Amino acid sequence: MIEVLCSENSVNVEHLLAMMSQSGHAFTIDGGLGYEDVEFLILMLWKDRKSLVPLRLCGLLPGLPAMLFVLCQMTVLSKSSIIHRPWLALEDIIFRCYIGETTNPEREILRQFCIYIESHVLNRYHAISLDYERVDKEDSRTVAEAYCTVFTPPMDLSLAPIIQLDVSMMLFRWVLDLLGWQAKGALAGEDLVPHIIKSAMARLTLEIDREWSGPMLDKRRAFTNRYAGEVFGYTSSLVLQKKISTHSVQQALVQMFVEGDFHELAGRVLMLVTRES
Repeated sequence: MIEVLCSENSVNVEHLLAMMSQSGHAFTIDGGLGYEDVEFLILMLWKDRKSLVPLRLCGLLPGLPAMLFVLCQMTVLSKSSIIHRPWLALEDIIFRCYIGETTNPEREILRQFCIYIESHVLNRYHAISLDYERVDKEDSRTVAEAYCTVFTPPMDLSLAPIIQLDVSMMLFRWVLDLLGWQAKGALAGEDLVPHIIKSAMARLTLEIDREWSGPMLDKRRAFTNRYAGEVFGYTSSLVLQKKISTHSVQQALVQMFVEGDFHELAGRVLMLVTRES
């Protein structure tokens, strides 16, 4: 699957899926899987998305990443209007699979799906509203806790080329969206915000720590600068917009900044930006 994705050739994808170009059906030897079938499966998974993370964390649904490969590629090759395909539902499912009990090779494949959806669809077709629907507060907490587990500090350097900054940034935004940071009213799982910020900062620290073997490449420096801006920007917005109203959570956030050496991390980012300019 990785080789096919890297080839960026739709013909290779069609061959892997045993797809007939004329009919648009995959796995024709077993009766075929059409575009309407794929959309139905995506929406069915999305409607029951609350169960995906708990099941994955229990080691169940081992075939979900492979299934998502099929669903994603069939959605890309679909003949329907691009803005009417279930992109957000598909991305939500992919994110949930990513933060579950998923292997590193599977995460590499899932990352490619996320990049395609973000770069080739959501960033180009603004008619698609970026509105991730929350299930309930319990689901938002489950997702946030699973996210924090993936980014538990200190992160091993070997994870840097696998859990890359691009997908880390997408996951960070998505988790905050599910907590309702843009909605009116209290956040769902407000007490988890310090842990979420700490996890996002852990990924930033990991990226800067990669310089132990030499200075960053120009492209990586620019992306690191952007990721830092996202993390610091969202954090300041949460504070300035008074989204954290509980005093104990406010104290926990300040304590996290102190214990997590926030000033050291900010200084390292400042040195990075200064060197880049």
